[in-house]
Formats: sequence, structure tokens, C-alpha cells
Amino acid sequence: MRLVILSENTPSPEGLAGEHGLSLAVYLDDGSMWLWDAGASGLAAQNAAALHVDLAQAAGLALSHGHYDHTGGIAAFLEAGFDGPIFAHQGSTTPRWAVKPGSATRPIGWEKPEPVRGRIRPVEGTTVLATDGQGNPVLTMVTDIPRLPGNAEHVDNFFHDSIGERPDCVLDDACLVLHTPRGRVLVLGCCHSGLANTLAAVDAATAYATHPGSAGGPAEASADNADSTATPGFECVLGGLHLMGVTDADDPAILQALDALKRYGVRSLRPGHCTGSLAGRVLAERFPGPVELLHVGAVIEL
Repeated sequence: MRLVILSENTPSPEGLAGEHGLSLAVYLDDGSMWLWDAGASGLAAQNAAALHVDLAQAAGLALSHGHYDHTGGIAAFLEAGFDGPIFAHQGSTTPRWAVKPGSATRPIGWEKPEPVRGRIRPVEGTTVLATDGQGNPVLTMVTDIPRLPGNAEHVDNFFHDSIGERPDCVLDDACLVLHTPRGRVLVLGCCHSGLANTLAAVDAATAYATHPGSAGGPAEASADNADSTATPGFECVLGGLHLMGVTDADDPAILQALDALKRYGVRSLRPGHCTGSLAGRVLAERFPGPVELLHVGAVIEL
């Protein structure tokens, strides 16, 4: 498997522009390609062309949630030839606003979902998007992530209305799981559910999922009968952790994220997008495994 970063906050060393957004192409071992998020603008499509990623060949687009920085590039994807289904939680198209005292109120939702409503395939809970020749899951989408007591979530100042009366808990927050021979790879969007909650939900939902060539599969979706040949833990966690507002290296949200990474056996980390510069530095210093920050044009072999 291979990931190619099309949109990210950090531009590429070769000069491809960045933006406050996220989008990547996911190449599976069978030759198929999927898209995760669409960035904030047409920049993801422009970078895709420069990186020789043919959007017209994508089997589908999966959305992490309905914020503008993950959906704003969909129109440009269509113009570039994307013609597949869009997998998204049913709550992703609802109106959304950022309402913060002392700051200008602004819309932050999916600006124009109407032209693609016919393409949307609603997802809830755990949805297997792709399998191998034996029916084992290769690509899984997890949403409706439970918010457990005591765990951080990142939904401050989000509302479904412009006057701040209807809080938005970003229940459509989703993540993508790649099942590789070395273990699960967790691809995040913004992780509004919080990393501890997300890892708990994904671990419970995909513990059954085996790597290609081993026993088990979707019909045996239970952690109680997980295949003993599957690699435990997570090979990598990649994407936005939504820690960009953190100003203290010992902030409880950072400490909890580090604890969750250890508790769920995460072996490497590729943070980016909304993680924030301070949190990125702290994670790089304190996480015991390899840490590499994302940037536009990065190619990640799995």
C-alpha cells in the first residue's frame, strides 16, 4: 500500500503549495486507489496532477467529516474527472459555524453539498470499503465514535447555528483504517472525537480484521475471536490530531494523546494538518517511536 499527500498545511520541499486542509490518495495492493478527504480548495486537485495522481481512477472518496477544509476541493475533484461514490456520515452536510467570543463568526461547513448528494453513500459505525481476494478487510471506515468519560474531544466553539445556540459535537467525525501485513494504519482527518476515544473505538471495531493471507474476516467481527496471526497494536497513526490550540507542552490533551498512543501499541506517528506546531514538537520529543511530520507530496509506503 502507498499513501500520497495531496493537501496539507505544510508545502512540499519541491514547491507544491500547502493550505489549511487535508487530502490524500490511498493506493491498495490490488492496484485500486481511494481518496481520503478533498482539502479546502482546488489545490488538492492541482497537486494531484503535479504528483501524477489520476483522480479519475479513484474507486471512491471517503470523508472524515463535513468541515470546509476537508470538503472544499470536491468540486475540483469532479472537474478533474473523479466520478465515484462519496462515503460520508449522514451528518456531514449539516450547517456548521465557528462561534467564538472575540472572533468573527464564520461558516465552517461543507459549502455546496447539493451537486453531489446523489453520489453520497451514507455510512455509520464501521463500514468495510475494500476487501482482498479472500474477503478480508483492507480498507475500513469508522465513524459514530463514542466519547468516553474523562477523554478529551475537540469540539470547542462549534455550532449548528450562527448565534451559538446549538452545539456541534462533530458526530460525523470519522477515520480510515488500512489493514496491512505489519498491522493497522489509522488515518485521521481532524480527530475531533479525541485520539483516546478514536483509538478505543477503532481497536474495538477492527480487532477482528486480519492482514491478507491469514484467517478470519468480516463475518467474525469480534475482538473475542481475533485472529492470533494478526499483528497487534497499530503500525502507524497519521493525520490531524486537532491539538493546534494547545499552548503548554504539558497540556492534558497532549499527555492523554501520548498515553493513548502507548496504550494501544502505536509504533510510528505521522502528525499533520491541525495537530499544531507545538504539539508536533512535543510528540516528536516524547513519543518513543519514529515521528515524521506530514507535508504536501509526501509518499508513504506501507
